[in-house]
Order: sequence, then C-alpha cells, then structure tokens
Amino acid sequence: MGYYGILNRRRAGVVSGTEIYAFSGIHYEVYQPVNSLTVTISWQNDGWFHSTDDPDQPPYPWLYPAPGSASVPGDFEIRVTHVSGSVPTGILNTWLPLGVSRSFSITRTTPGVAVCTINYEIRRIATLVVEGVGNGLVMEAHAQGA
Repeated sequence: MGYYGILNRRRAGVVSGTEIYAFSGIHYEVYQPVNSLTVTISWQNDGWFHSTDDPDQPPYPWLYPAPGSASVPGDFEIRVTHVSGSVPTGILNTWLPLGVSRSFSITRTTPGVAVCTINYEIRRIATLVVEGVGNGLVMEAHAQGA
C-alpha cells in the first residue's frame, strides 16, 4: 500500500484558442514501503496525461479538441527538458510526435528519495506554434524500505 498524490494542478499559460490543456506546478509524489521505486508519467496518444504507477489516480486530458475540430494527438509534438534533480529516462530536449505515447521515469534503487523537475512544451506539427507550456512538473519517488 502506498501514497500517491498530484498536487497543485492548474492550467498553464497557453496560446489563445488552443486545444491544449497544459499543467504547471504538478507535484506528483509516490510513497511505497519498498527498497526500489520507479515513478513514471506519460502523455498518452489517446490525449490523456497520467502516471502509470497508480491505477486509482485518474488521468487528466492534455488535448481538448475544439467543437468541430478534427485535431488528434498525432497533430502535436512534445519537448521535455530536465530542470533539476534526478535525470529522467525518456528522450529529452527533442520534439517528439504525440501520435506515440511518451513516458518519463525516475527510479530510486535504495531506500530514500529521488526527485526530478521537468518542463514541457506541446506544439502543433503543421504550424510549429507552441500551444501549451508546463513548467515545474515535479516527480518524487519515496522508497521507504521493505
């Protein structure tokens, strides 16, 4: 049994009229009584953002197609940059199409805490206009020992 939490979810500064719902200040913490712990977050190719570590935590949409719009996740790209702490797995500092789900993880391999802060941008491929920015997304893996 562990504790999971997403704190301080709020809409990021985005381009007017966008279909992207970006989050700034997400603080995602996982506490588990284990010796090794991985925390993974993911922008899914179905338009949802979630952590794969907590099946009870509801996903959040990152794409809200406008009425009459045919926008799909494959119309967008994401670029994630590492800000501080543990360097996450996943491709960083590169625009990646969201027609494929994109995941980023941190792992603590001994009891203790791993912390990582990232920023991300989502842009429309056709125009290269950034439509969503999320700053200060924090992941914490608290391996509390078995």
